[in-house]
Amino acid sequence: MQEITNGLFLKQTNLNLLSLRETSNIIYDKIKLLPLDSKWYNNDGQPNAPNTTKSFNQYNVLTFPLPQIHELYTEIKNFFYLCEKQYYGFNLKCNYFVQAWLNVYKKGQFIDWHSHNYNVARAWHGFICVSTAPSETIYRFTDTIISVPSYDNQIVLGISENNQHKTNPWPYEDRDRITIAFDIIDRIGLKDVSPNHWIPI
Repeated sequence: MQEITNGLFLKQTNLNLLSLRETSNIIYDKIKLLPLDSKWYNNDGQPNAPNTTKSFNQYNVLTFPLPQIHELYTEIKNFFYLCEKQYYGFNLKCNYFVQAWLNVYKKGQFIDWHSHNYNVARAWHGFICVSTAPSETIYRFTDTIISVPSYDNQIVLGISENNQHKTNPWPYEDRDRITIAFDIIDRIGLKDVSPNHWIPI
């Protein structure tokens, strides 16, 4: 595990990427026609975000009983508790819940500066690189900007407060950029109680 800056961590995983890409394609086919959360994305200036991202609150990747999903959940869970202990000095023993969604970028698509649960205590955001090279995610903190290169099978996780991040337009037409993003929040900070969406972690 590497700590890039205070509260932002990454490491390489051993997930079966070939299988995870196939699973991502199956999920993509099932969710690509879901209703979009156009209110949030249009009002927040995110017209170029992928549709799989715009419908993030309509599904949870971790609820699909497909190959590598169990391994993905375990990887997220284990890494999260490792990062939480590193950041706070101990595990808080909170009742955490997780949501996860696909980001499938077609040519020209990107997500501009945004934050996740910025004002919620004990909220985290991360992503796993399924098919991303060469690309980067750019983080903006109070007084600095950090570029985090994306390598396939890499997991990145950070505390949500005091930062924003963005991606650049995906330049390739012959392949998609695929990540699986996730939020982890203490139950007391959850406002959304939609059925079949947030699950315990």
